[in-house]
Amino acid sequence: MEAIKQFNINIGRASELLEIHKKNYPKGRPESKGPPSDLLRAVIVFAVAALDAYIGKRIIEVVGKNIINNQKVSDKCLDYIFDANNKPKDVGRILVNIAINKKPDKVILNRIAKSIKQKTFQKTEELDEAFKIMGIEKDAWSKINNLIHSKRGRRQRGRRRSAENIINNLAKRRNAIVHESDMYLNNKHHGKIRPISRKPVEKDIELLKRIVNAIEDVSGI
Repeated sequence: MEAIKQFNINIGRASELLEIHKKNYPKGRPESKGPPSDLLRAVIVFAVAALDAYIGKRIIEVVGKNIINNQKVSDKCLDYIFDANNKPKDVGRILVNIAINKKPDKVILNRIAKSIKQKTFQKTEELDEAFKIMGIEKDAWSKINNLIHSKRGRRQRGRRRSAENIINNLAKRRNAIVHESDMYLNNKHHGKIRPISRKPVEKDIELLKRIVNAIEDVSGI
């Protein structure tokens, strides 16, 4: 399955949870604790997971296309084909294995897939790494921001949040939910659950969809 199709399925799961919340809590902000608000927390976790899975799969698509088209792969991509701890003889074996295999591109992509499986792509610095692997790091964020704040060729009005800000905020909140049960642990509100409401979550999910579509365009193959 293509990366973007997989993303649409996964983000759709998050959107379905939002719809359940809308139907049951039309005012949008019930108590911050308990099942109603936990639906919104689940939306954030699903959304970040959808981004993570998309980026990992998109890397394989872009690098695979570059190899098929005999285009140069990035230096960062080579780091994922050859482990930094590989000894010269290990590198030799890898090269021989690639050379004699009937589908050398599959061997290369399998090695990259194995390497990136151990990583997450949820925050901007992690996406920077992904962009370098794909060879699209130059002006990537600038291009992405131009795309997400454009609509039918016209600049959108109102406050503009950067793609980096949106992604990092979602990742930060996801981590607070997953690792801290979304509770304050280190300040005067210690032990209290962080407030959450639907409207900001809805906006972030819609913007995340735009960001992923922009990454799809910027990494176009």
